[in-house]
Amino acid sequence: MLFHQKSVVTGKIKATSMTNTKTNFILSWSIVAIVATGLLFFLIKGHTPFQGWGGDYAGYINQARFVVEGKDLVKDATYIYNPDIPHLAPPAYPMGYPLFLAPVYAIWGLDTDVFSIVNCITLWLFGVGTFVFLRPRFGMWVALGAALFICLNPYLYQPKGFVLPDYLFAFLELMVLYVYCFRAKNQWQNALFCGLMAGLAWLTRANGVLIVGVIVLDMLLQQGYEILKARRLTMPDKKTLQYGAVFTLVAMAVPVLVHQVIWSMPKGGSYFDQLHFDADFWKNTGENAAQLFKTIQKYFRLEHQMPFMQQTLLNEPYTYIMQAGPVLLAVGGALGIVMIRDRAERFLLLYLLAFGSILCIWPMVQGIRYTAPVLPVVLYFVLKGLKTLDTRFAWLNGLKWAAAFALFIPAFYHINKQVYEVLDQEEIGAPQYRLNTEAFEWVKQNTPKEAIFAAHHPLIFGLYTDRKSFKWRRRSPDEIMEEWRHFKAEYVVINLWELDTDHSLQEFMKKYEAGMTRLWENERNVIYKINASAQ
Repeated sequence: MLFHQKSVVTGKIKATSMTNTKTNFILSWSIVAIVATGLLFFLIKGHTPFQGWGGDYAGYINQARFVVEGKDLVKDATYIYNPDIPHLAPPAYPMGYPLFLAPVYAIWGLDTDVFSIVNCITLWLFGVGTFVFLRPRFGMWVALGAALFICLNPYLYQPKGFVLPDYLFAFLELMVLYVYCFRAKNQWQNALFCGLMAGLAWLTRANGVLIVGVIVLDMLLQQGYEILKARRLTMPDKKTLQYGAVFTLVAMAVPVLVHQVIWSMPKGGSYFDQLHFDADFWKNTGENAAQLFKTIQKYFRLEHQMPFMQQTLLNEPYTYIMQAGPVLLAVGGALGIVMIRDRAERFLLLYLLAFGSILCIWPMVQGIRYTAPVLPVVLYFVLKGLKTLDTRFAWLNGLKWAAAFALFIPAFYHINKQVYEVLDQEEIGAPQYRLNTEAFEWVKQNTPKEAIFAAHHPLIFGLYTDRKSFKWRRRSPDEIMEEWRHFKAEYVVINLWELDTDHSLQEFMKKYEAGMTRLWENERNVIYKINASAQ
């Protein structure tokens, strides 16, 4: 009887424990879902439709438009390829992101407000990817804090509305890292998903090929390690071979199918054309590495972006406190790397070194947005190092984590005040500003469909006017005119803001403006017809 009563009590305790566990599970994920939903609305609420003059967004939207309208990427392109400026050619804009944007264009057309919202969603996906990637090792709440750090970091938050593939690319890379590091490597389904994500990442940015190579290298190194450990030549087991084969084939099939079969891309004009292994190679690489280090630092030294902190709180004692944060993070990151314990962490370090090396070698990719896939991996090692620094005293551990997040909290002021002030001023300088759209509309209404233009920003010009155009290099007046003759330019559109800062164009206009007919102008733009006498 006593035994029976004891069994009943034990059963009730187990049932209560299971109920509590289930309740905690539901409550925890409900909190995460609420935070994630609120974050998404917050990101979208702060978006702006105005894009910059870099032209990348126009290249991607143009290709999305061509997909929807069934046009040829080469024959129907409005941009005339200039070999001296390879980064504007179609291969510099892989098809992954345009395919992602194509349904948006099919439904809403050329509405940059909608495209901006879509890119805010990709930043949110980047945060989701960070959460998924970090949760297996650091738990739900640390991963959630890191995801918020990603999405609300001023350097990533401010350009969130720009139509660029970097956040989507980072999300795809994180999915690959998560599956390869923390899911079973003996299941072909995981290999299929991992290969698909890697192929899409490669299709989204040219340097996405890197993660494919790093995974293949890691598998080879692991097999070499097994051979050394066994002190004899051994072959990988059947499931490991199957995993490697499925991953590699799928990862390579995606870009080949899209770029070589469905949409044939021209051979010249990719980002690879910018790599020059000349006498200045190592000098340039060293300068790029220094710039890259400064860029990564900016993620963690937010006080430099906060005039409010500098003007009111940054007195001497607080300065030392703020400087302690980066030191603590640096120590944590160093400890995390030094104390690598398993294959997953060795792979992450290999990925970090490989990606960093590519960013050092490749020109023009040391900016904030290009380093997005690196940040969660850096955070991984920082968090691992901080976790290693745990002591027996709970209050000291709490102080440590509070110091780490002290850099994150002041970012809210910058987001709520400084960022919105910048965004409010973007309209006047954006391509969508009325003075620019007036020029685009005049060109559409008053020039032949087959007309060829010389334009400072040909991708943007072609997107809004549907006219062919090319970009010229800054050279002497005679060399500029020779380039215009080569491309058979009939018209030129001059942005007066560009003219104010482009000295080579100023010299050109002094010499050749008399040979051009001024057709139309407003406060921002002038459109000329190039006379035969000028050529």
